Amino acid sequence: MSETINWSHHDLDALKELYWDEIAPALRRDGRDPHTRPSYETLADLGYSGIGYTLREHHDLTVKEFLTDVVGLEDSTVSGESPDDYAWQISSTKTIDEFEAYLRALDRRRKLADSTLASKRTHLATYAQIYEDLHGTSDLLTPLSDPSEQAAETERAYQVVEVLDDKLATDGTKFTYVGTVQGWYDRLDRHGAAAYNPLDGVTTDFGWERAEPDNKALSPSDVRALNNEADTPADRLLLVALAAWGLRSGEVARLHVNQFVGIDSDDPHLEFEERKNGPSTVSLLYGLDAYQERQRELVDDYDEWNGYLFPSAQAETGHIDSDTVRNRFHRLAEQADVRIDGGLPKPHMARRFWYSQYQDALADVLDRLDIIADEQGSSSADVVHQNYLSEEKRREARRPAMRELLADAFGA
Repeated sequence: MSETINWSHHDLDALKELYWDEIAPALRRDGRDPHTRPSYETLADLGYSGIGYTLREHHDLTVKEFLTDVVGLEDSTVSGESPDDYAWQISSTKTIDEFEAYLRALDRRRKLADSTLASKRTHLATYAQIYEDLHGTSDLLTPLSDPSEQAAETERAYQVVEVLDDKLATDGTKFTYVGTVQGWYDRLDRHGAAAYNPLDGVTTDFGWERAEPDNKALSPSDVRALNNEADTPADRLLLVALAAWGLRSGEVARLHVNQFVGIDSDDPHLEFEERKNGPSTVSLLYGLDAYQERQRELVDDYDEWNGYLFPSAQAETGHIDSDTVRNRFHRLAEQADVRIDGGLPKPHMARRFWYSQYQDALADVLDRLDIIADEQGSSSADVVHQNYLSEEKRREARRPAMRELLADAFGA
């Protein structure tokens, strides 16, 4: 079933459910423990590689962060471990007893899935462990019985949340973790075991937002409008790198002349020594002139150019950072009056434009292969594309279509 999953249509809660409903049984069939975090390679081997792109592009998470922070898996989790055997890794038995009472009540009244209870157990344990690291005790109960301690205990609790705010990847995950602990405090309050909830209002104070998955992409007309405003070699290269090469903001900021390979060949491309979740080379199907114009400008402007296409004399790295890329992109969008849902677009929307054009180019190739499929008697053009064309031939087939789509979008 993995090949039929449209990963990008799932929010984090749905992806979490999908892990337990779809991936966990596949792990069991493969002789693996679904309560122990699988590697990305394991997921890919089982046919679930698509989750990596969706997490990265739509939720700004790595697979590991999703499995540990959202699903609640830990490397040390043991299949079949009972709640009584759970290693809370805190010193206060009183706190542990109240945690377990809370989880039993949730299980009894809400009939929660084992996976949900395991996640909540992880949230509570993480909070208490951080509390003990910061304050030297995991006794969360004693201060709650004394109203005069409210201000001091609230400050201590907020210090724990500050650590979680830094540790966890997304606002949604922060809501989930802190929401579990707030629920525990609320239960103590309702049962008369606490005079106050030290985390009351914390999510508002930290300014977290429950954002819907941001799947928006620039349209070809948006790219054309941005390109019309890119009146310097630096601005044009920045836009080309984002929208025509599909680079991330950080990759654009670090672009170096040594990464450009085969400029005068039939296969000009960018090379990356280390690249997160992506191929180590990127074909330069369009916009090579923008690179060459920017290179000439830098050679003329600098007596000793360091080779970075977006150099910075102030930065220790020798180049601008991703925030500067975002600021320059926003400036271009403002000048071009390009808006997405009423707001300025973000650089990753240019990257998503590249992916959408790639899909359109692939569809164009498959349309042309339909004729071959009919003549050959194959069931579909996709069969011809995957089974009868080498990877080199597939690239050769895609490149003209992709180049044409990009040229049209940039108004060339």
